Amino acid sequence: MSTHKMECSTLKHLRRVIADAAATIAKAQAQIDLIEDGDRDAAWRHLIAEVRRKRPLIRMWLEFGCLAEVAEGRAVVAFPPHQGLAMEQLDSPANRELMAEILTDRLGRRMTVSVEVRDAAVSAPVQTQSAARAVPKTAEDVMAEFKADPLIRKALEIFKATLEADPV
Repeated sequence: MSTHKMECSTLKHLRRVIADAAATIAKAQAQIDLIEDGDRDAAWRHLIAEVRRKRPLIRMWLEFGCLAEVAEGRAVVAFPPHQGLAMEQLDSPANRELMAEILTDRLGRRMTVSVEVRDAAVSAPVQTQSAARAVPKTAEDVMAEFKADPLIRKALEIFKATLEADPV
């Protein structure tokens, strides 16, 4: 066999190998996106639970939205049009970074987060394990939770203030 024929044969073989590798990569990427879509509800519950733990004051805004998209390293938290205020509250760089950090830890790869209003966004109540077995809270419980918030503790420290329950 001549050298030229061997080189052509080798090139053809390399092209087939590259085409097969590209097809395998495309299939793997599609499976990753499907896995993320299938895990979206669990990721949403995890996000809300972690936001509640790390920044409880913004959790209530987050619960008005839904995790509408998770693909290619990007997550979209969407809000129905009547929840524009909630979306605006979460659309700060610090809040988006917190959500991205939580989702990155959960999904195992670097994520970015955007928030937006979508007509089809439906906020669904998210019931955490603690909420499922929660009993109605007393005023003392609510005050204790509020005082336990790291931001509230820091504000009290800075202003050398105390909180007292207002008798109703």
